[in-house]
Amino acid sequence: HTAVIDPAIRQRIRHEDYSDHWRKAVRDRLRQADKAAFADPIAAELAALLCRQHDTISQLVQQAEHYAARLQAQAPPLVLCHGDIHAGNVLIDNGDRFYIVDWDTLVLAPVERDLMFVGGGQFVNHRSPQAEERLFYQGYGATAINPVALAYYRYERIVQDIAEFCAQILSTEGNRADRANGLRLLSGQF
Repeated sequence: HTAVIDPAIRQRIRHEDYSDHWRKAVRDRLRQADKAAFADPIAAELAALLCRQHDTISQLVQQAEHYAARLQAQAPPLVLCHGDIHAGNVLIDNGDRFYIVDWDTLVLAPVERDLMFVGGGQFVNHRSPQAEERLFYQGYGATAINPVALAYYRYERIVQDIAEFCAQILSTEGNRADRANGLRLLSGQF
């Protein structure tokens, strides 16, 4: 997050713009679930889930929208972020060498873009979120956290997950077992 980037390279990296892409996709899926009849049983079950959870999902979208607007007004500083630095993208080999993989979401964004995962119980180590956070910042160093940015990225990640699960589940060209598993995973979030 403290890397100094050549201006020519910096221009080529995606800059955070707080796009409503995922929020719009979820709103569209909610409308589709309310109005469409699905012959496919997995898609029909997804539509029923979206209808049952409509209010909760709408609140998540509204909160992400609210925080996005606040961040656009604040224009916080942008730093180089991995963009998806959850536990599955952090590897430690048998020699205790540390690797960060899957760099396809590189973005210039507020530092909270990456820090949103800290304390979220992502690292399957049976530590409390507070203990996880304490250990992380012990190694990372003290840093001021913008609570608006942190809230935005956490809400937006949930909204993105809902949108991506819906796209996977409604893709009748996809593997039936994968679609059913996606529905199970999405249902488990509620």
